[in-house]
Amino acid sequence: MEQVTKEKFLRNLTEDPPRLVEAAENIEKEKEILALKASLKDRKHEVAETLRQLEERGKELALRYGAVQLRRQQLESLPADIQGLEASIAQLKQDQTPTSSNPELGLPLPETLRLLNEREAELAALNAQIAQLQSSLPGRARELEKLERELKPLETQKQGTVAAAKDARRRKEEGGGIGDELEEKGRWLTASEKGLREMLEVES
Repeated sequence: MEQVTKEKFLRNLTEDPPRLVEAAENIEKEKEILALKASLKDRKHEVAETLRQLEERGKELALRYGAVQLRRQQLESLPADIQGLEASIAQLKQDQTPTSSNPELGLPLPETLRLLNEREAELAALNAQIAQLQSSLPGRARELEKLERELKPLETQKQGTVAAAKDARRRKEEGGGIGDELEEKGRWLTASEKGLREMLEVES
């Protein structure tokens, strides 16, 4: 703007006849120049603000672009990663060996819990039966003692009868009297003893 003003001033001086500028015209021109300068200053501020906004927008776009590029690289490597994981899973399934031949050990969790509840119920029932048997043991022991006391005379009688039967058999073989009665009694006592021992579960 100053250069244009200088050129106009020189052109006015070199004209023939020279063009002289009045003071009022200079004042008017100076007002116009000041207004143009003020307008230019405002435009400079606007341009500076626009440049600042563009710079911030550029930084933001650069960050977003970097994030997009990183995400793109991750997405590009994702299929290979998935393929590698699938291969690892297949290899693990192939290498997996059963730890036991018991099929119950390979059940899923719900079935395992159901089976566990059944086993716990069975164990509780067995514990109740054991407790009942243990509570009846004193009575069974007393009954066993009573039967053993009853068995002892039979044992003594059996021994005497067996001895008498052997003696009768000997006498019979020698031609003496017949011991059929004693043999019959001996067989009866032997069968009675066997029945008592089986009932008491006592070994002979």
